[in-house]
Amino acid sequence: MNRALKATLPITIIVAFAACRLVAGIQDLQLTDSGTTSTEGGTCADTTQDSENCGACGHRCLGGACKAGVCQPALVFARAGDVAHRLIVDGPDLFAAFSTGVFRCATTGCGTTPTALYTVPMLSNATVLDLALDQANVYFLLDPTIPDDGSVTPNNDGGLWFVTRAGKTAKPLSLGSLGPKSLALTGATLYWTDTGDPNAGNITSSLFSCPTLGCPKPTVVATASTLVGAVVADSQNVYFTSDATLPDGGIVGTLASCGVGKTCGSKPTLHYTGSLVDSAGAIVYDGKTFYATSVANTIGSIDSAGIGKLLAAGQPAPGIAVDGQFVYFTRNDTGTINRLPIAGGVAPTILSTGQSSPTEITTDATAIYWSNDGDGTVMRLAK
Repeated sequence: MNRALKATLPITIIVAFAACRLVAGIQDLQLTDSGTTSTEGGTCADTTQDSENCGACGHRCLGGACKAGVCQPALVFARAGDVAHRLIVDGPDLFAAFSTGVFRCATTGCGTTPTALYTVPMLSNATVLDLALDQANVYFLLDPTIPDDGSVTPNNDGGLWFVTRAGKTAKPLSLGSLGPKSLALTGATLYWTDTGDPNAGNITSSLFSCPTLGCPKPTVVATASTLVGAVVADSQNVYFTSDATLPDGGIVGTLASCGVGKTCGSKPTLHYTGSLVDSAGAIVYDGKTFYATSVANTIGSIDSAGIGKLLAAGQPAPGIAVDGQFVYFTRNDTGTINRLPIAGGVAPTILSTGQSSPTEITTDATAIYWSNDGDGTVMRLAK
């Protein structure tokens, strides 16, 4: 026999054997028209209805139903008649600032009985507005909620408060704020925006800071002649939105910053001016890029160089969240939860419909969470 043929014969046999096994393997795994994936060792249930294998084997709906291969939202908890102002997911827990208090619930759900970490006193006019977390405590803003007609004198409880994660007695860190709005934590310092008391003719807004250990009087970090809005921070800078008055009397949104631990008075560093941000919109920051909503009904991004990009127009969105791939936002006018690629370029994808005035939204590695103002629910949807 030819030596070359002798040398190739074993290889030919091996390749042929492997090909047989490959064909056998393909025959062991079959997709049926019904959406059922069968394997030799068992069955991945109908992927059109199985909440443990929805749309694909192994894609879990995290408590929601599976309909036509698409996961449906699941209830995390409900506060009937209450309104959420901030949601934060931290590991297995979801923390929520509702008008009436601060609540904690497992992300897997707790029905109508979330753990109340703080409850606004019954005779108080105050409202909880925003949250920030560290390993030990939950920090929150308490708005004295002055009626538009000024008929009620606010209690002196407006300002920055904290409560332990276990929910022990809440204590103030800094009192006297008349219009606290948005809160951020970096290191051991808390920053918040305050719009003052419009009823008293005070339209000068401020960015304040206070150590997490408390302060008898907060530090005025920056001031603005018009309303300030949301605040976010990293280890180097604190960023906040506000409105600026144009020479013709018009108003334009701005994104500005001050260095952490510094004050900048009325001259913060200006990063962006334009219609993608304003004092009424929401903003999130992933450490590189800002994503924002605006009263101009835009979803936009602003990079570290201050260059803005319109991601979607015609989107009145009260809440926004981001992960490494997508921007998520709520539409309370249409009752929908929506998604865009972080680069934009395509129309938004509707992830859920029929929600009751959805507003706040956040996300973790596996799910999206949002609040519904219409019925006081917090919902979860698997990604």
